[in-house]
Amino acid sequence: DLSCEDNDRKRAAQLFQALKRRRNFVLILDDVWTHFDLENVGIPLRVDGSKLIITSRSLDVCCAMGCQKEVKVKPLCYQEAWTLFLEKLGCCRPQPPDIEEIAKSMVKNCAGLPLGIITVAGSMKGTDDIHEWRDALEELEDPVARQDCEVLKILHYSYSRLRDQRLKDCFLYCSLYPEDCEIPRDELIASFIRERLIDKRRTRQAEFDQGHALLNKLENACLLEGVVKIKEDDTEAKYVKMHDLMRDMALKITKTKPK
Repeated sequence: DLSCEDNDRKRAAQLFQALKRRRNFVLILDDVWTHFDLENVGIPLRVDGSKLIITSRSLDVCCAMGCQKEVKVKPLCYQEAWTLFLEKLGCCRPQPPDIEEIAKSMVKNCAGLPLGIITVAGSMKGTDDIHEWRDALEELEDPVARQDCEVLKILHYSYSRLRDQRLKDCFLYCSLYPEDCEIPRDELIASFIRERLIDKRRTRQAEFDQGHALLNKLENACLLEGVVKIKEDDTEAKYVKMHDLMRDMALKITKTKPK
């Protein structure tokens, strides 16, 4: 436990000794954006049986960190993408059958990006009206949206599919929290109420019920991630989390949204 030590050098020394005692270990540093000195934070180098894995969107970071081997994660092939789409859609194939070709075009537009596929499939879950599918594909192929980077274009599509303005406002509000922040649901809903982002109801409980319903819809559309933690008294604490790419997209929308 390093949380009680405020001194950086002492904390690094504790981590160094703990990892060195383990001998055989694999340490994974996820989503690294800038390079740093591993020894300064207490990660031992050249320890027999140890491996360090870094995931990053920047090859420059990997090179600066001295990685011995770089592995580029390629986009999914079409069949893998289609399988993932159906899995997140929750069925063997889109129903009715005439929707299938539209769905396949949507998968191709996702360019093998897992997050985009999951998001698009989540937004279409439970939809069996071919008009809605056609409209969704039209939005996904919008040439104006193509001016943005490929990933944000796909994610923006899922936002535009939200027909309820309250859902859009609540989603954008979540971008005010720091990146990768696990936001307590009750705290977030209280903010929604205070900012008048949801309808006024007769009781406070009714307003909270509405807030939970809105967050559930955002989770179901894969725009937010649900997190459940067990507290010391064995009760559940529920949070929501916004993926960093989702947050980038939300911030981009708030910058361009008319006041």
